[in-house]
Amino acid sequence: MRIVNLVLQTRHLDALKVFYGRDLGLPILTEASGFVTFGVGTTQLTFSHSMGASDPMYHYAFNIPPHTMEEAKAWLAQRAPLLSQAGEDLFYFEGWNAEGIYFRDHAGNIGELIARHTLADDSPGAFGPQQLLCVSEIGLPVPDVSEMVDGLIGAFDLARYGEASDMFSPVGNERGLFIVVREGRPWFPTDIAAEAHPISVVIEGTNEASLNLTGLACEIRQQSAPMA
Repeated sequence: MRIVNLVLQTRHLDALKVFYGRDLGLPILTEASGFVTFGVGTTQLTFSHSMGASDPMYHYAFNIPPHTMEEAKAWLAQRAPLLSQAGEDLFYFEGWNAEGIYFRDHAGNIGELIARHTLADDSPGAFGPQQLLCVSEIGLPVPDVSEMVDGLIGAFDLARYGEASDMFSPVGNERGLFIVVREGRPWFPTDIAAEAHPISVVIEGTNEASLNLTGLACEIRQQSAPMA
């Protein structure tokens, strides 16, 4: 699975332009009064101005090349405070053979840089925005995790990834994951409860398909991968 386009909402559009465009150095692909689209490697990440009463907050992760975590941590720490738990700010996920660092952006979103040692990705040169290879995770808070997982697997050519429970169940693979969690479960490594907010996602797969979760304001569309 590959996340091609991801559209999220925010009430802090100008602040996110500063953080992702100036501080992290991501290229702005498209910009208008109500949205901005950044290039994150192979993903287009769009923030759209929210007109709702709530203040949307999301969790997402960016893949970085394996074996760059030390450089990535130093680079990110110069641009945003790293999130910690029990005095640790670098986390190893044994079941995924991956390690990650976390930050909060200027809208309060919980972002992650994750190095997956199961992948052979490489990007030469000093660590910088070009080492943010793609958006590889998007959190989906839902009332019923099992129901959502079954819906994703039934609609798209996806599978469960790693260990799962009725509170947390990833779907996809190392290049693209839906992190399906029960609403109210804290986002690691914080005590911030997961809440559902509008999400629009385009993923790449073997066929054209879509899933519209009206009650959750979540729209997922799968487009066919280009021919090699």
